[in-house]
Amino acid sequence: ISESFKDSISIRELDFVLDQYNSDLTGQMYCMHFLKQIQEHRVLNETYVSWAKRRIASPVLLNYLLETNKAKENLTKEYSTYAAGTHFIDSIASDKNSDAFFSEILKRFEGKVVYIDFWADWCSPCRAEFEPAAKLEQEYAGKDIVFLYFGISCRKNLWEDMIKEKQVEGYHYWLNYDQGSVLQRKFNFKGIPHFVLIDKTGKILDGEAPAPSGKM
Repeated sequence: ISESFKDSISIRELDFVLDQYNSDLTGQMYCMHFLKQIQEHRVLNETYVSWAKRRIASPVLLNYLLETNKAKENLTKEYSTYAAGTHFIDSIASDKNSDAFFSEILKRFEGKVVYIDFWADWCSPCRAEFEPAAKLEQEYAGKDIVFLYFGISCRKNLWEDMIKEKQVEGYHYWLNYDQGSVLQRKFNFKGIPHFVLIDKTGKILDGEAPAPSGKM
């Protein structure tokens, strides 16, 4: 399904909400919340901006939306490339129920502790851990520890965009649906962010490791 088709569906939903609530503050606030959720992942395109100018009656809400959208647009332009310390691991073919791909990834980090972060671009708590993680990486710079980020339950292009926008350094691997399911079963978790610590021999040291904002 194309982005333009999805956008048209969203616009129809927003129009329906305002028509139902007669454009009162309840409807306006719902629409603002809806648009801000989209804005967390990407800059609002002209379709949404034009709709907002036409249908968001509150000058305060409209100005806030346009200002935050402009700020995000500027940020996107500023970080048009990945951080110098960002490394992507190429996709590895794997059987539907096998975690062999995970073992293959860990092999390249033999002799080092691996701190794993399972995250997705749409996950606010996940994104909140990026800044503490960056400080943690600086603290452990030069030590035998690797920071490995697994994108899970997310679209690859949006995952890549978020890594660029947030300038997330470390090693990155995008999990397809089957690989994500395998590792969720392996480490027995459902929600994200989720953190795992692997020792220098490749064994699980902590399947529920503390978040970067806590203490390792």
